[in-house]
Amino acid sequence: MGAILLLLCILLQALAIESVGPLIRAGSSLAFVRLCVTSSDYDECLQMSKVANQTISCVRARDKYECMKLIIDNEADIVNLNSEELYLAGRLYNLEPFAMEQYDGDTQYYKSVVIINNKANINSMSDLKGKRSCHGGLNSTHGWDIPIGLLLATMTMSPDCRGEMYSVSKFFDQSCAPGPWSSDSGIDMELKQLHSNLCAACQNSTLCSDTDEFAGDEGALKCLFSGYGQVAFTTSKTVERFLLSDKLDRLERRLMNNYVYLCLDGTKVPLDGKPCEWAHKPTNVFVTAGSRDKRDKEWFLSYLQQLFFRFVPYKPSWWRMKSLFSDPMHVTQILPVPTHLQRWDRYLGNFISSIEKPLPLCELNSVTMCTTSPEEELKCFDLQKAAFSQRLRPEIDCKRRASKQECLELIAKRQADLVAVDLSDLYEAPQAIVQQLEPVGVAQGFSDYAVAVVRADSGIKFLYQLGGRRSCHASFGDLASWLSPLSVLTERSLLDQASCNKADQMAEYFGGSCVPGAADLRVNHYRSGSDKLCAACRGDSEGVHQCERSSSERYHGQAGALRCLVEGAGEVAFVSLSSLAGNVDGRSQERWARNVPLALDSRNFRLVCRSGPSMPLGDYERCHLTKLPGKLMVGTKFTSKEDRLAIRQLLIRLVDKFATGTERDMFELFGPYLNKSDLMFDDSTRRIVPMKLEMSTFDMAIRLHFDPSYQQIPITNKDANCKIVLTTTSAAAAQSLISGSLYALVVLLNCLVCLMAIVSSSTLSQNLNLNHRYTSNQ
Repeated sequence: MGAILLLLCILLQALAIESVGPLIRAGSSLAFVRLCVTSSDYDECLQMSKVANQTISCVRARDKYECMKLIIDNEADIVNLNSEELYLAGRLYNLEPFAMEQYDGDTQYYKSVVIINNKANINSMSDLKGKRSCHGGLNSTHGWDIPIGLLLATMTMSPDCRGEMYSVSKFFDQSCAPGPWSSDSGIDMELKQLHSNLCAACQNSTLCSDTDEFAGDEGALKCLFSGYGQVAFTTSKTVERFLLSDKLDRLERRLMNNYVYLCLDGTKVPLDGKPCEWAHKPTNVFVTAGSRDKRDKEWFLSYLQQLFFRFVPYKPSWWRMKSLFSDPMHVTQILPVPTHLQRWDRYLGNFISSIEKPLPLCELNSVTMCTTSPEEELKCFDLQKAAFSQRLRPEIDCKRRASKQECLELIAKRQADLVAVDLSDLYEAPQAIVQQLEPVGVAQGFSDYAVAVVRADSGIKFLYQLGGRRSCHASFGDLASWLSPLSVLTERSLLDQASCNKADQMAEYFGGSCVPGAADLRVNHYRSGSDKLCAACRGDSEGVHQCERSSSERYHGQAGALRCLVEGAGEVAFVSLSSLAGNVDGRSQERWARNVPLALDSRNFRLVCRSGPSMPLGDYERCHLTKLPGKLMVGTKFTSKEDRLAIRQLLIRLVDKFATGTERDMFELFGPYLNKSDLMFDDSTRRIVPMKLEMSTFDMAIRLHFDPSYQQIPITNKDANCKIVLTTTSAAAAQSLISGSLYALVVLLNCLVCLMAIVSSSTLSQNLNLNHRYTSNQ
């Protein structure tokens, strides 16, 4: 019998698939529907298109935000959006909802309601001021965002221009808004100490966690009914479930008469009456361009309805893709959006206030990110809009400058707040700039490595054998090809750890090098060792622009350093593993590489290890110089503790929303953008680890998150010709014994010892500037 039923199901499924195409085309001038889907759903969409007889075309997009642009550009027809995404699509692009999901038989996910103690003398929204409030959680849309947004929008709650948490603290006497306020435990604790009033009405006001008795939707009611609060913000369904449950004894049920719904107009409704909502969250909608003809919208709706009902009993594997329906287990119908609601603002109604949370009469409170290219700036502004729609505050602003150095200068002047930089960018920055900066966070992701590459027939097997050999580097100050070998050679005592000039030491250690930029005063101050560091460079095809830090020098960049090795100008190339892998075995896109395909066979190269003999390229995990660190998020340290916390919390929430959370489908924070790589962040970034306020020094960031050898690298003074570096051991010992100004004195004494040694050997330059920034343990 079971086998017969299974066969019947298969036959019915086949009939459904065969009948989709002809039915949906009847009476329509359109050949197919172009559904925009995110990359993660694209393969499943292609399966759906195949079984639907190609009547639906899948348009691949990076995220929902790109889908909105594709619809405006007439490269796609429709996309499924939630309420926050609809806010963005309607406000920015005038996309209109035409079909909505029915979710568990309803067209609203929930209704946000307000319950008050009828004896608390509350007869209007303004009477809530000075009362004790129960929210269920700080990150609850119905328990926090909707009521706070409406209280601000109606000017019932006077805005504190520092932000909504300050505004709420001033408005209510005490509150319970438990739960994790930040996914970083340190930031979470700092925020709760700063805004302790928002935890004061919780049962455990110290922890104020999501395990609190008053956490969650029902927790907000318990907070109210237990007398800790006088007003609770929750959902109508929660109230109905709670009253029907066995959680109330007879006495408590009689006391329910003391509680009522508070409506927006100040009227009150008994709990057993019809709830008056402050706002509701509507279900997902399908949107299309506002300029679309009415008949097109009707046809799109008809298509979706037929597609839904043909497959809903059997649910093939592609049914679960979120780009089609929000939740295939709970969506019960596809309905037309009523004509009077076919505008984004009308469809969302009061829910808009939960997103905008206006602070009228306040100057814009923003975090300004510095960018260095038009594409990066465009991504920043797109992130700004996506973040605003997800209620992330402070708002993001964007400024563009020509280089990372200019961005660092802008931050030092407090005209911008954040920029992502490599350690090499700090290496080049002047003392006056670096002293005003601090690491806000450290980007982490898939590992890349700095490697030393030699030809397999070179006879070089060990690191110490590189002495006297010709070397190839991407550029002066580059992380993988300059700082990494510099740090490892210093750590291995192949370079003097107390040397006052690493550039001269590198020049003397190798037997001639190509380090593009070594003669550039902007990066190699006083051009230390530049003759030898530029000796292996060749310039362009006419022999000019030799050793320039640009593509005019044929050996500039990661691919250029490898070319330097392949063409015999050098005997070792220092590059990143990712660039090496992208240029061997026929993968290189460089023109010069086409002429030497055999020379770029990976079997012709070996890696020189940090310790031990050389190995094939495939053994990079065991044989590399350093694991390359991610970018540092850098800000100014000369700002208030509150602002420093706000910036860190914004970074954390950006990652939580757009990198690891469900909103990643809405906007993807990391990865290629507009077919460009490494905009704002490295593509490989997966998270950003915030630096604790009391540990926000570059020394500490390097010690905690970088390869230990990087502690040998000074973050140099741009105007310095002498750079003192303490050994890892001595610096750690010094810091364990002394701190503050005394530690600075020890560093200064080390510097003086070094200077005296230099004077005695008659190598001290007459123009030596003694006003240096000496950095230890970096």
